[in-house]
Amino acid sequence: MKIAEDRHGAAPATAPPRAAVPAVPGSPAPASAEALFKEAKRRRRRRRLAGLAAAVLLASAAAIGISAIRASGRPAAVTAGGGRAGSAAGTGIVAGTRVAWVDYHRHLHLGNLVTRTQHVVATITGNPSLPLTQAGGHIYWVDPRAYVRALHRWSPVIRELDVATGRIRTTGPGESVFPAADGRHVFIALTDTSLYEIPVTGSPGSPRLWRLPRGWFMPQGEAIAVGDGILIQSVYPLAGTRLPHKSHTFGVWYPRSGRVQAITRGYELIGAIGPGGAHGGLLAWLPISCSLGQNCPMRITNLQTLVTRLVPSPLGLGFTSGGAFSPDGRWLAVFVNLKPTLNGIPLTNMVPDEAQLALINTRTGVVRLVHGTRTLTVPPAAWAQWLPDSRHLVVGGLDASYLVNASAMTEKPMFFLPGHDHNIQDSEDLNFSSVIVPPHR
Repeated sequence: MKIAEDRHGAAPATAPPRAAVPAVPGSPAPASAEALFKEAKRRRRRRRLAGLAAAVLLASAAAIGISAIRASGRPAAVTAGGGRAGSAAGTGIVAGTRVAWVDYHRHLHLGNLVTRTQHVVATITGNPSLPLTQAGGHIYWVDPRAYVRALHRWSPVIRELDVATGRIRTTGPGESVFPAADGRHVFIALTDTSLYEIPVTGSPGSPRLWRLPRGWFMPQGEAIAVGDGILIQSVYPLAGTRLPHKSHTFGVWYPRSGRVQAITRGYELIGAIGPGGAHGGLLAWLPISCSLGQNCPMRITNLQTLVTRLVPSPLGLGFTSGGAFSPDGRWLAVFVNLKPTLNGIPLTNMVPDEAQLALINTRTGVVRLVHGTRTLTVPPAAWAQWLPDSRHLVVGGLDASYLVNASAMTEKPMFFLPGHDHNIQDSEDLNFSSVIVPPHR
């Protein structure tokens, strides 16, 4: 079933009659970051517990409409408030490397990590508490305020920005979007059990529809590609319900062969790296049974051998959520808890309010603290994004962000906008949605 196109060629964004999401004129007031993060956490927890019915599929790849529309005008670049280009951790970054993020006024920013300048490239409906997706110089996000009719259901749409031209396109219907490991494709989840693999605009190939094996599902917003595979979870129905058991399994599904490699039961994903990295693929995770503030070791599982390395926190206070592998698989960026209490109250089921970046050498298991990188954090506020060189990364939390040199173990505050208050509830600076955009080739 082909989606109707408007006179510009774009699929119309029509709100479903039963559940309209009204358009909000102008720029909305900044939302509470903590409330958004708590809601995102609740959504993830519900997704872990929700069993899903059979897939609702689109009829053909023709349902993926793509049409160009002009992005909004670009204001003049704003000079960064912190540090100069080429100093400390900034040394050695390839010219043209940028970071993109959406703020709480729905402005999509693009900042140059070398010159420390930024500008707003568009006003979008992306959510600052969900990371943007980048592939092949295109930035993708879910537009929750626009819906299209696909067969017998309404679906949000996926938008994409071509960074080189500034054009925004409607990619097609989808609940979430994440990049393939090859960097030339993206996966768009239509439901928790079906998805399209779509080449980035300008790359060869045609969209391809995949359906997950029966009994497995793909949590929206948490799907991630691992080489030729995709992380998925199993569904264990309880008697008379559609809810899974607490000990559901997660594994890696390889669509082209149909094989599913089970890994373990009950987890909270921290990061993953595909076969192009070290050891044929790595997963970093914590047991879902590990309560917030508990001193649980980080788990790093080798997908080739299924051997899991346990890495304890260097401070003995456990890890918080957030982290990422370097592109070459050598390093795992994680966040360690700094305080055993919150405002003097012993931590039981409460969330530590301060965390620090640590780097784990995946070959040796040695973990080192990056001492100057302290930030307030409420899950899932802590984030880490590696540059393609696997030597630099940008990290942040609720009130601070940093550019880190992993080889030298040095850091520099990374702010693009002037001022002293960089709490994301007050500032339009970097936040959890940030994603690295490599230099244009």
